[in-house]
Amino acid sequence: MSTMSVALTGNPNTGKSTIFNELTGMRQKIGNWPGVTVDKKMGVVNYKDRVITVVDLPGTYSINARSAEEQVVIDYFKTTMPDLAVDVIDSSNIERNLFLTVQLLEEGIPLLIDLNMQDEAERKGIRINIQKLEEALGMPVVQTVGRSKKSIQKLIEIFTTTVMSNYRPSAMVEEHKAKATELKKSGLSAEELDEKLIELRYDLIDKIMKKAVVVGNVGLSTSEKIDRVLEAHAYDPTQIVGILLDVQDLFERHYVPEPAAYYVAEKLPLKISLIYDCLTFYASLSPVPRAKYPIQVCDSVVCRINENETLFSALKSLLGIDVGEVTYDGRFTLEKTPCFGACDIAPAVRVNGEVYGHLDSREKIEELLHTLQ
Repeated sequence: MSTMSVALTGNPNTGKSTIFNELTGMRQKIGNWPGVTVDKKMGVVNYKDRVITVVDLPGTYSINARSAEEQVVIDYFKTTMPDLAVDVIDSSNIERNLFLTVQLLEEGIPLLIDLNMQDEAERKGIRINIQKLEEALGMPVVQTVGRSKKSIQKLIEIFTTTVMSNYRPSAMVEEHKAKATELKKSGLSAEELDEKLIELRYDLIDKIMKKAVVVGNVGLSTSEKIDRVLEAHAYDPTQIVGILLDVQDLFERHYVPEPAAYYVAEKLPLKISLIYDCLTFYASLSPVPRAKYPIQVCDSVVCRINENETLFSALKSLLGIDVGEVTYDGRFTLEKTPCFGACDIAPAVRVNGEVYGHLDSREKIEELLHTLQ
C-alpha cells in the first residue's frame, strides 16, 4: 500500500480538530511536540490503497512565534513538508482566518483551502465564490461541514486526488510576497516591520474579500439597533471598545458577527482590521460565537484525586474537542476552572452556574450531555 502525509492547520475553533477526529476515529496517538507541552495529535486513515497519516497542528491565529502553539506550527513546516497541507477556515469568519492563510503562503507553503462551517456562513448571509477564491489565491478550495460524513468522505477523496504541483500562487499573491520580502530587507525595527507587514496582509485580504466574498446585510432590525448604539456613542471612533461591547450584547451568543463588524467599520468609518484588532485583543469581546453550554471542570487538588482527569478524557472524546475549543454546532466548550465548591460531589462540572456531580462513569456523562441538548 502507498502512503501519504497530511497536515491540518488553521485558527482555533474552525472545526479543524473535529475534522481530525472524524477522519481518524480511534486511530490516534497523542503526545507532545519536542520542547513544549503542546499536544501532538497524529492519526491514520486507510482509504482504498492508501495509508494516510494525518497531523492535527495546534490552532493558531498567526505564525508570529509569540506562543508555543505558533512556534510548533513554524517549526513543523520548516522541518517537514507533508504531501498535503490543509488550511481549515471557518467560512463564517473568513476575513479573520485569511490572515494565517496569507502568512503560510508568504512562507511558500502550498495549501488546500478547506472552507468549513459553510452552513453557519450561509446563516450569516456570507456567500463565498469558490472559483473566484481559487483564482485569487492560486490554490485549490473545497467546502466541508465538519461533522458531516459525506463531507469527510469527500475530503478524503480530495486528499488522494489533489496534485499540489499543478497549483501556483496567483499573480496577486506573488506580488504580495515580493512586497513582503522587500519590507523584511528594509532595515525597519521589529515593531515597525510588524506594523507594515500586518497592513500589507490586510490589504491583500481586502482584495481577496472583494473578489470572492459577498457579505449580506446584517438585516434591517439589527442594523437599526446598531445605529442606536452608534448614536449613543456619538459615532465616536475613540469609543470603539464600548461600541463593540454594546453591539455584542445585541446577539444571543454574545459575539460580534462578521456582517456587524463590517457594518460598524463602514459607519464610523474605521478599517475593518482595526475592528478585528479590538475583537481579538480584549478578552471581553469575541468575533466568534460563544458556546451555549460552557462545561467547566474543577481543576482543584481534591477533584484531581477524585478522577477529574477521567472526566476530562471522557468529555474530550464525546465532544470531539480539547480544553478551550468549541464544538462545531456551537453548543459546548470545555474549560478548566478553580474550585467551585463541589468537592463533596466530585468529580463535578458547572454549566451556566448549575453544578452537576458524581460524574464517575461515561454513562453519567453521556446522560448529562443528552439533557443539555
